[in-house]
Amino acid sequence: MILVVHTTNLSRRPHLRTARSYVPRLALLQDGPTWERTFADRVADVGTHDLDACVSAAQRLHQDEPIEGVVAFVEHSVLAAATIAAQLGLPGPGVETATLARDKYLMRCAMDAAGIPCARYALASTAQEALDIAVAFGYPVILKPIIGGGSQYVRRVDTPAEVIAHFAGIQEGAWDTYDYDPMCAPSRASYHDAILVESYIPGGEASVESLIVDGETEILAVHDKPMPMTGPFFDEIYYSTPSRLAPHVVTRLHELTRRMHEAIGLRVGATHAEFRIPPDGDPVALEVAARIGGGAIYRSVLHSVGVDMVEAVIDLARGRRPRLSRHEPRPTGEFSLIATDEGILDGLDGLDEARADPHVLEIAIYNQLGTEIHTPPRAYQAHGHILATAGTMQELDNVTQRLADRIRFLVRPVPPKDPSLAH
Repeated sequence: MILVVHTTNLSRRPHLRTARSYVPRLALLQDGPTWERTFADRVADVGTHDLDACVSAAQRLHQDEPIEGVVAFVEHSVLAAATIAAQLGLPGPGVETATLARDKYLMRCAMDAAGIPCARYALASTAQEALDIAVAFGYPVILKPIIGGGSQYVRRVDTPAEVIAHFAGIQEGAWDTYDYDPMCAPSRASYHDAILVESYIPGGEASVESLIVDGETEILAVHDKPMPMTGPFFDEIYYSTPSRLAPHVVTRLHELTRRMHEAIGLRVGATHAEFRIPPDGDPVALEVAARIGGGAIYRSVLHSVGVDMVEAVIDLARGRRPRLSRHEPRPTGEFSLIATDEGILDGLDGLDEARADPHVLEIAIYNQLGTEIHTPPRAYQAHGHILATAGTMQELDNVTQRLADRIRFLVRPVPPKDPSLAH
């Protein structure tokens, strides 16, 4: 039996569907699972903020039916999965490495010590401390959570007035939003409510998707982010692969990814590494996650090179060598669909027309009609995705943008709360 340690995330439905079909028995450990239950043979409903409770629940499952491997598909479950695997004596990144992969400050310290190029960074517990750091680094600077994910509450600020205007809201969101994360309470106490302040690196961004097998890094795909990534927010809307960066830049990305793995001690599993690409083309490391990339990146890699990262992660978690045979990369684009307005989702316009396009590999809408949806920076995930292919990368850009322009989320205002229900 494979145990998935999970935090609800609508974009991970394909991951759970693949896991369900790949293994005979699947267990789920999650706080308040709903739709996820349909993919599991066994369910442990437990507060994932409590590592001891997670371990105890996993041990009970293991006593009833042996667990062969433990996996996590979302950022906030990485540490819990690593802790459970270590307690059960199963393959995994290890607790220390999982902590480094989740704590962006410690990760930067490790990369810095290994000589990996990264932005300047410091901690700020108050707006005044952030102002002082910004003077030292020079504007603009980036404010971001220490244990966040999906670019939520990440913002570029250009002036002292913007630091003062946005610091408190980012600080509040950086900690209050993640109370379900087992790292939240201890990290908040040890960092005294601090957030990260980083120097801004001009340019674009790219990501690298990898598997680590027997301590060796296998690079599967490099995704470009063709849309401007200049801020003030850094929503990851469009990924395309194979990369259009110069060959020597791609080679450098491969090298830095391997060095990032070594810096935090990653020797098994999947990773998603993020980089800034300055105008001079020399990549600067942002971070590396000890998991498959978010959104539809998993599906993009599968369509582009033929490697199923979910199956591979499960194989690695149970001590088996995954299938790594791949074909020549096919142009593949993953475009995240995000509503322009917040409210109750009433319908979608243009969806059937978009799905009929011959370039479409898949279109997924994550939210059901009648549910409330948010927009950035409050939204922590997209509302759907388009996966498309084309003959050339330029055609791919045009196709994905055309498809995204066709689809419109129709929302109505959220009705005001009835004051009588509060009593």
